Amino acid sequence: MTSRPNLGAVAGFKDRTVLEYSETLDRHTIAPYGDLAIPDAYHAVIAPLAAHQTLLGDAIAAEDPKILFHALHAYPIHQNTHASRALWKELLEIHRDEIPAAFQKTRQYL
Repeated sequence: MTSRPNLGAVAGFKDRTVLEYSETLDRHTIAPYGDLAIPDAYHAVIAPLAAHQTLLGDAIAAEDPKILFHALHAYPIHQNTHASRALWKELLEIHRDEIPAAFQKTRQYL
């Protein structure tokens, strides 16, 4: 399993969407393991997680605390609840010494 941009590996998702999917790895290549697709019944569960992961990558690439806020907000479990915002604030506080300076302002958006 890898977590990387889809790049056509899994049917039904944009190329830039970050997904976790099975791949074969050897000395020269990384390639999707066969024809991959998400069953319709699970697409609604996977899509929000993929959006969350994609936004995390975008936030890191842009060093943008507001995109990080949107990534945290997009996490589909207990989405947009007081409890989830409190958890994100707590985690950002606990790990503030490890969080790059570019993301220190993320707490302001929560």
